[in-house]
Amino acid sequence: MTSTTVTGVLMLVGLIGIVVPVLPGLFLVWLATGIWAYDHPASSAWVVFVVATVIYAGGLVTQYVIPGRRMRRAGVRTPTLLLAVLLAV
Repeated sequence: MTSTTVTGVLMLVGLIGIVVPVLPGLFLVWLATGIWAYDHPASSAWVVFVVATVIYAGGLVTQYVIPGRRMRRAGVRTPTLLLAVLLAV
């Protein structure tokens, strides 16, 4: 299997994983982009990987910020939210 095939399969599984919560979709797409950038020597490949990393980091932050805001509006206190995040890790 070539790295392009592996990248394509990982991206496809990652896109399915964004919809199906069992698979780590965003991480798989990011990983596939990293494999692709490593395999292609052009500097533009690494620019694409950096952009994918920024999008990935934004997705991770959003994953916690949006539910946190909703819970705060519902009356859940900040120390309770912080404890939940620490125990979840």
